[in-house]
Amino acid sequence: MILDLGTVDPAKYPLPHTRPTLEFLRDYVHLLSRTNTISAIARIRNALAYATHTFFQKHGFLYVHTPIITTSDCEGAGEMFQVTTLISDAEKLEKELIKNPPPSEADVEVAKLLVTEKGEAIAQLKSAKANKETISAAISAIACIRNALAYATHTFFQKHGFLYVHTPVITTSDCEGAGEMFQVTTLISDAEKLEKELIKKPPPSEADVEVAKLLVTEKGEAVAQLKSTKVNKETIIAALQVETFAFGPTFRAEHSLTSRHLAEFWMVEPEVAFADIQDDMNCAVAYVRSLCQWLLDNCLDDMEFMV
Repeated sequence: MILDLGTVDPAKYPLPHTRPTLEFLRDYVHLLSRTNTISAIARIRNALAYATHTFFQKHGFLYVHTPIITTSDCEGAGEMFQVTTLISDAEKLEKELIKNPPPSEADVEVAKLLVTEKGEAIAQLKSAKANKETISAAISAIACIRNALAYATHTFFQKHGFLYVHTPVITTSDCEGAGEMFQVTTLISDAEKLEKELIKKPPPSEADVEVAKLLVTEKGEAVAQLKSTKVNKETIIAALQVETFAFGPTFRAEHSLTSRHLAEFWMVEPEVAFADIQDDMNCAVAYVRSLCQWLLDNCLDDMEFMV
């Protein structure tokens, strides 16, 4: 059944006949995919993502699912996005702390348990006091299974004509409208910086301490969004003796709101043990050549349009 709502008033339709700029299109997110540029980019990114998985799978790499929320500052330079459900800005923090009392010690303990909870199978092994070899084998098996399932997922949907879409992790949309959302902010980098902000605009003193507790782990490390997957992949290499790669979102939190600044981007990070600079160069060249050939074979029309 098709419901005819009539014609569209051309004077009110937001997209002009001329080619709109990408900055202009950002104000009309629901119409982005209707433009030739964005739709071509979506198809090209879909092809490149599948080609990336195919290339590394054929060359014996293990796909590693690295966390987006982490305590590791792998690069050690630049700001990191801090992750918290407590604030969206300084003013909201003050209001929330005044209206709502700080959480009890029991709430904090429950949060710690949720953060440190491992997979059910691994937790059972630990509770049974299994040896380290058994636990390592279970973790390795999970990594291999996730690698196989990830590639099988991409292969299945690609074969059935689905388009792989890279959706943003940082967004202003609360799609479900229920429950708390993690707020992403550069206002704080650790508990000490938070305390300085709270001194300037002081909420109740007891809340200062509780907020600081919730913003750090039991080890006293700030919880932030991932900057690099190096640490996670290196542990897998040591355990499984296999090359690994990660392909997912990473973040930069420098204080910039320019159109040329990337707060979130997707990065491919292969990790090869006992390799020299020539091995790295050979891997990079082979990967880029594979992607270029894949685009020529599968996205020639879109590539010609982009040119």
